[in-house]
Amino acid sequence: MTKKILEITGSLNCAGIETLLVNVLKNIDKTKYKIDFLVVANKKYFYTDEVLKFGSKIYTYPFKKVYKFLIPFFFLKEIFVILKNKYDVVHCHFYFSSGIILFLAWLCGVKTRIVHSHTERKMFAPKILIKPFTKIMQKIIDIFATDKIACSKEAGIALYGNNSNFKIVNNGVIIDKFKFNSQIRQQIRESFNLENSFVVGHIGRFVELKNHYFLVDVFNEILKYKKNSVLLLIGEGPLEEKIKEKVKNLKIGEQVKFLGIRNDINNIYQAMDVFLLPSVFEGLPIVGIEAQTAGLPCFFSDNISKEVRIINSYFLSLKENSEFWAQKIIDICKNFKRIDTSEQIIKSGYGFESTITAFENLYM
Repeated sequence: MTKKILEITGSLNCAGIETLLVNVLKNIDKTKYKIDFLVVANKKYFYTDEVLKFGSKIYTYPFKKVYKFLIPFFFLKEIFVILKNKYDVVHCHFYFSSGIILFLAWLCGVKTRIVHSHTERKMFAPKILIKPFTKIMQKIIDIFATDKIACSKEAGIALYGNNSNFKIVNNGVIIDKFKFNSQIRQQIRESFNLENSFVVGHIGRFVELKNHYFLVDVFNEILKYKKNSVLLLIGEGPLEEKIKEKVKNLKIGEQVKFLGIRNDINNIYQAMDVFLLPSVFEGLPIVGIEAQTAGLPCFFSDNISKEVRIINSYFLSLKENSEFWAQKIIDICKNFKRIDTSEQIIKSGYGFESTITAFENLYM
């Protein structure tokens, strides 16, 4: 008998959580599991067509301009009606607000109720609201979740607390898709006119936590050492225009390429010489695993979970200035030799086969 699973998340855009879930949808045993999605806002997302192609339903509830963590409270009736469709599993990726959804799932008789923490982020809302809200939600999650999982130890502690039991499920990647390929590297670099360039890469939404302002400052310093440097920025978001303005003011527009959302990110990694992720905070970023799978030297802020480190990973403090970052990057990359790192990635448990097995075990 096929088990019906409902994934509850913010969107189906091209971002870490969504990419993970779509990869699970594509690779899971279809004879045993049927996956549907509940997302915020009735609109076409990056992955909408792909999800529908696999026969999944996409439920939506209207978007309200309130703090994101309050959204489920405005649509309790709508969520309740959807859950009454007799799902066997509810898998919730809505951070602390998962508590109210798990309670509704329990009321509707859903037997397996999973909550999944993907980040150690702080919540953007008045502090007077946050502390009591998080305490209440942690209690509700403890009571109504049958399984508590996280992408890293820090992400688990952030949602469940220091003394809570939870299981870590690695955000695996499809190794063959991302592993280093010199032929693809040459093709992509030629197509972007990057043959003689030192290519710095970043993938992430243009939002505060990704720290693009500092990233651009670091690249500007790199240019002082290597005039042939080019920065590739993949993603979109509310701060994109402000970052473009900063690039313009620094007069480095010809060296910075805004590539938007792409469906060939695996190939873009090949063209890079170094990957930067100076985030203010994260859980365990999938892009960090992808970049290491592509054999790149990776520079992360020390606010990112150290569990992302597999090979060729370096952590730098955001207390250091952009010149310090640039010097470290130049020094380390000077004698760096790109190799196939796929064996190390698999041994570390980040091959996607391990992730699929973990998800299927949860859904049994």
